[in-house]
Amino acid sequence: MQILGEEDLVKYPFLEETKEYIAKLGLTLNDFVSNEFEKVIRRCELRLMSSRYPPELYTLDKDTDLLSFILALIIIKASQREDVFTRFAFNEANRAEHFLKTEENKRVLTYILKRLLNINILEVDDFIGNSHYEYAIHVKDYIKLSSSLKSIHWKIVNKIVYNGLVYLKRREIIRLARDKIYQEIYKRIKDAPTPVVPQNLQYLVDIVKNRPLPKRLAKNLVPTVDPPCVTQILDKIKAGKNLSHYERFFITTFLLKRGKTIDEIISLFSFSPDFNEKIARYQVEHIAGLRGGRKQYNVPDCKTLFSQSLCYKNESCDNISHPLNYKLKKVEKLWREEKTS
Repeated sequence: MQILGEEDLVKYPFLEETKEYIAKLGLTLNDFVSNEFEKVIRRCELRLMSSRYPPELYTLDKDTDLLSFILALIIIKASQREDVFTRFAFNEANRAEHFLKTEENKRVLTYILKRLLNINILEVDDFIGNSHYEYAIHVKDYIKLSSSLKSIHWKIVNKIVYNGLVYLKRREIIRLARDKIYQEIYKRIKDAPTPVVPQNLQYLVDIVKNRPLPKRLAKNLVPTVDPPCVTQILDKIKAGKNLSHYERFFITTFLLKRGKTIDEIISLFSFSPDFNEKIARYQVEHIAGLRGGRKQYNVPDCKTLFSQSLCYKNESCDNISHPLNYKLKKVEKLWREEKTS
């Protein structure tokens, strides 16, 4: 029995049902050059240029919406900009999360969750305290799905667990699904072969290639004389990837010592897919000594970074023992080279 309707395919274009529908159309990339696909091109541009998810969340024209999604994937892959890979996947995952949260048909919602997460999902209707739990999944599945979520809220010790099942609120299981959507779309772009785009569509690739970094991100990524351990983390932020707990701790201490303000650091973290401003602000202020025991944390030394697998030492490090010494050593070396030239 068919569960999804045409509107569902438009809302969730990453599903297998959508791929099957598109395949039946038998289109090639060269077909998009035709004038009859002008609406698809315009919709694709909107998807490519959106800073979050498209303000016009979806149209009633199924083919236009679905084909614009496929075309956007192709154009983004052709751009070879990994930061755009990440941002597009994040935007589309947020868009899908919006629809899942407002899905009125519980049967459709559960079906999509099962297809996305690929696990056994039990529908429940339990009230514990003031909380309503609508789903339950196996403990091992929960641990795997929540492993990338850094907030203490997602720790297994903070969940309702009974008979090997973790009980989840509707919004919680949808949040887990959002991560899965992000991973699926990113992997789809990353693993796809680089396409040869027709000349008439090349301007779309150029739009993506020439798209500047968001102002807040660019402001905090001004080239400086930074050690490899720092540039490695800044590159991850630029690519829109989540940082580990210790990476966040290290880069926060380092940037604070370099004179960055708390707001500037939080602004930088806002480009991570799992960003939560309230949590980020608390953590940064805690590290800065403005909360808790009022202890201002020091920047870890090279030995500590090595133990955390965050040392990317190269010849430019010149045997320094602390990342804060890198700039001084680098400047001294440049000064000596200039003096002897």
